[in-house]
Amino acid sequence: MGPIDTLRHPNYAVVVGEIASLPLAFGEIRVAVVFSILNAGMLAWRISAEEKALLARRSLLTGADLKAPRGPQATVSPHIWVGFLAMCVGMFMAILDIQIVASSLTNRGNALKIAPNQLSWIQTSYLIAEIVAIPLTGCLRAHCRCDSSSSPQRSEFSLASLACAASVSETTLIAARIVQGFCGAC
Repeated sequence: MGPIDTLRHPNYAVVVGEIASLPLAFGEIRVAVVFSILNAGMLAWRISAEEKALLARRSLLTGADLKAPRGPQATVSPHIWVGFLAMCVGMFMAILDIQIVASSLTNRGNALKIAPNQLSWIQTSYLIAEIVAIPLTGCLRAHCRCDSSSSPQRSEFSLASLACAASVSETTLIAARIVQGFCGAC
């Protein structure tokens, strides 16, 4: 049994966690509850529609009856579970970073005299850089046959974190967060 057999839609489980945790990071309990309920309804409908479409496609490809029970499950290598758990830890760390930064935005903004309407750029710059870097990293590693264990991004991320701590202006803080985002995705 693999992750998909235990949790049929792990990607949606992560989305549920994000939708609940992001408003909670800003102390918006009602928003978290309302959007979690709305998301649950939408996901119930969407998962049902996806399951029907996948079942119909599977029956067209195999010629099987739509109501035929699924056959015995193949055993899954432990490496699949390790990869799945590594993905979960990575996503947890990203959400943890969002919450840590969100809780310190006001203090950091006051210290650097950043206008309240500009504070969101501190968090957004990291997320945008990370979102851009993730597919680029995969593409570059596939084409260049780069070994991830030899990549210097771990030390660069730490240096970018130090640059965030030492930043003296909004611009230097946002630039350091962009470097963190790129290095964190690698």
